[in-house]
Amino acid sequence: NSNIASGPFRSHKGSCYEGGHRVPFLAAWSEGGVGDGKADTKGGTNPAPIGLTDLYATFAEITGAKLPDLAKGAKGAEDSVSVLAALRGGGLKNRPPLFFNDHKEAKVDPAVVAMRLDSPTIDGKMWSGQWKIFFDASLLRAGKAKPYELYDLSQDQWEKKNIIDESTLKTLVNHLVQQALWYRNTGSTRLVGRVKGARVVFDWRSAPGIANQLAKEFDGVSAEGFTAKDGKTGLKMTVAGGRKGRFATNVRGLGLSGGKFQQVDAGEALLIRFDRDVIVESAAIVAGNGVCGGFYQVADGAPLAIYCVDADNDAKEQQGVISDIGVLLAGQTLRLDSRPHHGVEAAGRWRLGAIAVRILK
Repeated sequence: NSNIASGPFRSHKGSCYEGGHRVPFLAAWSEGGVGDGKADTKGGTNPAPIGLTDLYATFAEITGAKLPDLAKGAKGAEDSVSVLAALRGGGLKNRPPLFFNDHKEAKVDPAVVAMRLDSPTIDGKMWSGQWKIFFDASLLRAGKAKPYELYDLSQDQWEKKNIIDESTLKTLVNHLVQQALWYRNTGSTRLVGRVKGARVVFDWRSAPGIANQLAKEFDGVSAEGFTAKDGKTGLKMTVAGGRKGRFATNVRGLGLSGGKFQQVDAGEALLIRFDRDVIVESAAIVAGNGVCGGFYQVADGAPLAIYCVDADNDAKEQQGVISDIGVLLAGQTLRLDSRPHHGVEAAGRWRLGAIAVRILK
């Protein structure tokens, strides 16, 4: 008696609950061992979770094509896992987690995230179940994990009983939190095993009463270029301005003095390079009293729109750090440009608050 075709599952389209995204995947390809091609044969079923992103790697395996080499700066199939074995009736061992975004039922912020991970092994013990954990919007917006709901879909596929606070599940919850952070902040399922050590953050923002040494070193320096070095890893970052002028820092971050304001504006850009191959985890662009707009570009890749941590974009759906920027090889340039994206969208007037990277192995 419902006009919403999600059956007994919770919620419907646009939700991170099962009714919002759970659908059957049907496949038949007798030449490839997927079914026998006979219409009167009862089909088999497989409970392995898959997503549309997995089709890239699946068809690549079928055709013998190589996936893009992300570690060399190529783009494509960042989160794709071949599911051909499951289509042939087998299992998917060590399947990486699946993430579901955009939860229309979230009361405060729609950028809620749910993560599904089946039967993980923690310290030699398998935690059997189809675990689905929900995080508030800070995972997407800021790379911080705050879980608030947990369900075992093998026992409760209708997501009626939230078991996040059960004391016997603390070890599991902690593991799921760490997995969510690891995948979110690496920016690619296929690169998770290639990161080296902790994240390196270059931050020009100042907190009240705390002197920011990096901001002091950059302030007033010629925009021709400046090099900063991370004390723990030795990673060197060089930043140059796209026009003449000087760097200008304040509590919101790094700007330039060549335009009308001491922000990155009027066609100015920041050109960022590293002396080692890195994954650029995120960049925090701060509008302040400025305007969110412009574009960023990795090496000679396609320009993509800039959005800010403190300005609305797309009805607040995309407000947060710029993430999933990808691999930047040693000597290549990450360009943060205030000019209009594709020459037609809004020009920007903002500062670079911080940039976070992980060194590639």
